Amino acid sequence: MKTLKFTLIALAALFMLGCNSGSEFKDIQVTADHDPDFKLKNYATYAWLGSAEIIGSDYGQWEPPNFDADSEIRFLIDDKLRDHNLKPVKETPDLIVAFVGGVDVVNVLDVKKNPDMNEIDLKQVPKGALVIVFIDGRSGEPVWIGEATANVQYAPDEKTAKKRLDYAVQKMLKKIPD
Repeated sequence: MKTLKFTLIALAALFMLGCNSGSEFKDIQVTADHDPDFKLKNYATYAWLGSAEIIGSDYGQWEPPNFDADSEIRFLIDDKLRDHNLKPVKETPDLIVAFVGGVDVVNVLDVKKNPDMNEIDLKQVPKGALVIVFIDGRSGEPVWIGEATANVQYAPDEKTAKKRLDYAVQKMLKKIPD
């Protein structure tokens, strides 16, 4: 499991950079991949990998003090799995669920053009990422991986943080093959 935790952290670091789209959450980009044979309906039980968590940031507060992102992510995923009749168990699950999220610890530079100037302004914009992984309980291999990247919102209020997280997680979970 140490290797899996390292892999999840490495995946989070790898997926820190994102592009923009045209919605209210234009900076949130979501992708997913899965084993060609993976179908959620083929699983009956699941359990959480104990190391699923949001990793802190050196940039300061990007999660409001009264908002527990870990619990919110678990709730959203539990809800999706219950909708598909999967039952949580403590031992020998068919499916193991894990997530890791965090903030890029390296400054990522976005180049932004100021229309009133002939020069280019550089603005440091850290990127955040969330990776959710489903692992087959029998083989121990990942069968589905979803990832979301976004610009970090400095000191967001609880409503904004919840809305953005819900959007990203729900969009990821829609990419799970039934």
